[in-house]
Amino acid sequence: MYLSAQDDNAIYLLFGLEIETKTHYAMPVRNMLYDAMNYSDQIAKIAAKHTNQRGQKITGDEFVSKFWRDDFLIPVITLTINFSGHPWDGGYSLYDLFRIKDPRVLKYVPNYCINLLSPEQLSDVDLINFKTDIGILFKALKYKNEGNLHLLQNEKCFENVQRSTANLIQAITGTQMKFAPNAEVVNMCQEWKMSINKAEQKGRQEGRKEGRKEGRKEGIKLGRKEGRKKWMTKGEARGAKRGKEEEKLETAKRLLNDNYTLDQVQRITQLTLEEINSCLDK
Repeated sequence: MYLSAQDDNAIYLLFGLEIETKTHYAMPVRNMLYDAMNYSDQIAKIAAKHTNQRGQKITGDEFVSKFWRDDFLIPVITLTINFSGHPWDGGYSLYDLFRIKDPRVLKYVPNYCINLLSPEQLSDVDLINFKTDIGILFKALKYKNEGNLHLLQNEKCFENVQRSTANLIQAITGTQMKFAPNAEVVNMCQEWKMSINKAEQKGRQEGRKEGRKEGRKEGIKLGRKEGRKKWMTKGEARGAKRGKEEEKLETAKRLLNDNYTLDQVQRITQLTLEEINSCLDK
C-alpha cells in the first residue's frame, strides 16, 4: 500500500509495510531513498518550469543548478506501518545499521530516522485520533492480531467504511464478506454479524454430530466454541466453505479494481503473476 496526500505545508507519504508480514531490516535506507527520490523529482519539476520561463534575469549559478536562489522544496514525511503482527525488531535509524558506533566518526555522518507505527502498540484512544479510514484499518489489524476481531461487529466506526478500505481489511485480516457490487461505502458490522451467525450454524452442526456421542447439550456448546474459533483463526466465519484459491482470486480482483499494482496484489494475496493475470482476462 502506497498513498500520498499534500497540503500547503508538506507532502505526506504513507508507505504501507509488512503486507507480506515480514520486517524489512534495511527500512531506514529504503525510506531515505524514497524521500531523496521525491526531492529529486521536485527539483526536476522546478527546473522544467524555469526552462519555459524565457527572458528572466538569473545568475550563472542559478543557470547551472537550474534551481534558483529563492526556490524551495516541500518537506516529505514518510510513515512506515508495521503490518507484521509482532513488535518491530528492525532498525529505527541509519545509525542502527552501522557496526561502528564511534561518535568521532558518526558526527560527520547525517542520520536518518524512520517514522514507525505498529497498530498493535496503539491504544483505542490513539486510534480515535486518526481522522481518516487509516484509523479503522489500524483498529482491525490490532484486534485481529489480538484474536479479538469478532469484537468489532458492534463498533459504529465500521458501519460506514470506504469500499477500498473494506477490501484492504478483508485482504489483510483474511475475512470474506459480500458487499453490494456498486457500493462505495459499506457496513462491515452487518457483514461480520452475518459471518458469525453462519459460523455458529456450522459450529452447531458439527457440535450436534459430536453431541450424538457425548450428549446434545455438550455438543452444541462445543460447536459454538469451535465455530467462533474457526471464524477468528481460519476464516470459517465467512460462511459456506470456499476454496482458498478462489478467495485469493476474488481478493485480487477487488484490489486490481482499486488500482493496486500487480506487485502489491501479489504481496497481499501470495498469488503468482500468472494467476493474477488470469483475473484480468475474466
